[in-house]
Amino acid sequence: TNFTSYVTTDNQNFERPSLILKVGNKEKTAWIVSHIDTVPEGDPKLWTREPFSVTVEGNSIYGRGTSDDGQAVFLSMLLLRRIKERINDLQYNLGIAFVADEEVGSAYGIQFLLEKNIFKKEDLIFVPDAGSTDGMDIEIAEKSILWMKFLVNGKQYHASMPQNA
Repeated sequence: TNFTSYVTTDNQNFERPSLILKVGNKEKTAWIVSHIDTVPEGDPKLWTREPFSVTVEGNSIYGRGTSDDGQAVFLSMLLLRRIKERINDLQYNLGIAFVADEEVGSAYGIQFLLEKNIFKKEDLIFVPDAGSTDGMDIEIAEKSILWMKFLVNGKQYHASMPQNA
C-alpha cells in the first residue's frame, strides 16, 4: 500500500491535509474520492442530537459528517481491507483519496491534488457522496453545468420529412 499525505494551507493559514492511498501496480487506477471536511454546525437549536458527538440509535449513526462524507470514508476503508489481498486479480489499482474539502471545485482538496498529477486521464473516478438512508441509491451525475451552443447549417424541416432538409 502506497500512502501519501499532501498538505496545503488555506487563506486563513490553516493546514488542509489530503490523504492518498493506492494499492496495486497496474497502469490504471479506480479511485474513490471522499471529502473529510464538515460544514459548520449552524444554529445549535436546530439540532435534535448533540452535533459534536456521535450518537448511535439502532442501525443509524448521527453526528456532523457521518453522512456527508463520513460514510464514504468508512466504506472506502472497508473496501480497501476486503480487496487488498486480491488486488493482483483486478484490472485496476485501487486508489482512495480523502480530500481536504468538497470534491468539486475545491481549491484545497481535489483541485490541489489535480495540480500534483496524481490522477491519470484513463483512471476511473467514483465519488460516493451522501446517498439514501438505506444505501441502495446509486446516482450517476455531475455537479456542474455545461452550457453549449450549436450552430447548425441547413434547411429546417420536420423530422418526418428528413429527405427535404
